[in-house]
Amino acid sequence: MIPELGHFALWLALGVALVLGVMPLVGAQKGRADWMALARPLTVAQFVFVALAYAALTYAFVQDDFSVLYVASNSNSALPLAYRLAAVGRP
Repeated sequence: MIPELGHFALWLALGVALVLGVMPLVGAQKGRADWMALARPLTVAQFVFVALAYAALTYAFVQDDFSVLYVASNSNSALPLAYRLAAVGRP
């Protein structure tokens, strides 16, 4: 359930990123201060959704949730916790 929430958070972050990339710029072009003011709360929402997805991935590594392909290919059950946590941010 946690990996699905992380996946959903990434989709929400994508939607926020699309709105964040368009609305403030269009607002600046049309002189709409209310559209430009959306930049700050949308940036906070973007951070929250990406952080939630990162936390879900970290939880999957800590719990050895091998149903997540990234965890299954970069971890194993004998790996110490410190290495599993380091593997979360590995490109």
